[in-house]
Amino acid sequence: MLGKLLKYEFFATGRIFLPLYAGFLIISIIVSFTIQTDSILLTIVSWFLLSLVRFAVFIITCVLLIMRFYRNLLKDEGYLMFTLPVKTSTLIASKLITACVWCIMSIKVGTLASIIVSRGFIDISWIVREMFANLPYFLNNVSILFIVLLVLTFLSIVALCIMHVYFSLAVGQLPPFGKHKILGAIVTYIGFATVLIVTATLIGMSEYFSATFFHTVDTFVVYDPIYPFATDLSRVWAPLNRFLALVIAFYTFFATVTFIGTSLILKRKLNLE
Repeated sequence: MLGKLLKYEFFATGRIFLPLYAGFLIISIIVSFTIQTDSILLTIVSWFLLSLVRFAVFIITCVLLIMRFYRNLLKDEGYLMFTLPVKTSTLIASKLITACVWCIMSIKVGTLASIIVSRGFIDISWIVREMFANLPYFLNNVSILFIVLLVLTFLSIVALCIMHVYFSLAVGQLPPFGKHKILGAIVTYIGFATVLIVTATLIGMSEYFSATFFHTVDTFVVYDPIYPFATDLSRVWAPLNRFLALVIAFYTFFATVTFIGTSLILKRKLNLE
């Protein structure tokens, strides 16, 4: 059933995101040519237009994903969604997975657009060749475990950011807030964000982070003159991996808490009025 829900979600959201990405990349290609001209005014206008579109892509992504959850599960559409023979947690999971995928796609499209503008559309093939040419050096000098943990860190951060919003919307529709659901969601969002900041600060001030991690990095990181942007991290993979594992545990824990909390609220205290 999760697969069917995901198919429905991607179809519904893809009708907006795919044309949006296509338009963004087309504008990036146009800007990449205009900035090569001698007209300073045209260059400034082109960069401003690209920045405006990039900001619009970010805002539209956030707004659309939030509204999909709010309208499908907390508004009138919720009457239909909760009559489906599927668990509440599965409904939330389908929203979460879809949102994560589109957030990652937005980041990738934004990165590709920046490359197109900075290097030109034609130079993309050169960039790809350079990446593959330096791949052996990268794999020989970077811990595979570190790469995996880095990816998991990014995914856990995205998941928590999304669930933070979903949890806030779910709490906002509880009876204590009455008809002020959006206000309740905003208050909940700020309150939970405060909890996250305080918890992260306490962890950051711990002896592991302040003493072990930074002392190890300061001692063993060596500048590489052949690769100006690379460093010899062969002796710090262990503390780096422990640090990333701690970050993953932090974000995963709170993402799980918000997921369970959202699921319980929508299952037992759902208010569609």
